Amino acid sequence: MDHCSFYLPDPSTISNKTLLAVEGVTGFKARKNERGRAVGIELQTQFGPISMNFMNPKEIPEHLEGFVGWVHHCAESDPHVKVDVVSQVILQTNFCIGCNIRHGFDDDFFILSMVVDIAAALKGFAFINDTIVAGDGDFLCGRMKMELEEVLGPLDEDQEPEPKQTPTRRRSRSRTRTHTRTQTRSRGRSRRRR
Repeated sequence: MDHCSFYLPDPSTISNKTLLAVEGVTGFKARKNERGRAVGIELQTQFGPISMNFMNPKEIPEHLEGFVGWVHHCAESDPHVKVDVVSQVILQTNFCIGCNIRHGFDDDFFILSMVVDIAAALKGFAFINDTIVAGDGDFLCGRMKMELEEVLGPLDEDQEPEPKQTPTRRRSRSRTRTHTRTQTRSRGRSRRRR
């Protein structure tokens, strides 16, 4: 099982229509507490369920403050982190969703791509494997960004890394970017799905 989180500036982007438009998502069911308040979503995907849990709104400001502190910590070991930009993105968050993904990221890179596509559909960003990933597939800060830069060198904003292999099927822009970065990160791992 793997975990990730979504950070949204506007929770009104969460809808059945929005989530079902993401490739790989097959169903959506809201979870409510005994008082009828929404507390999460059970998202069905072609890879299995994703349990999405809404953070208590009262806990969000303190959580975001700690998250910005983590970005500053990352910048100590990665001088290419744009602390001001990433911090601003984080501080625009008004809604947080923690997720449990039964079928892990290492099992199939399309799961990682689907998570990035969900972040894009919700107009937010994802926190995956100690990495902040924008909805367009850019790694903003964290472990996967550093691993990518170890192999390819620092990327300027307009540079797109060249994939080591040509993708065999057509993908959206974010899938291609994430695929390139996942290939770099998972050198030597076999892929079960293609």
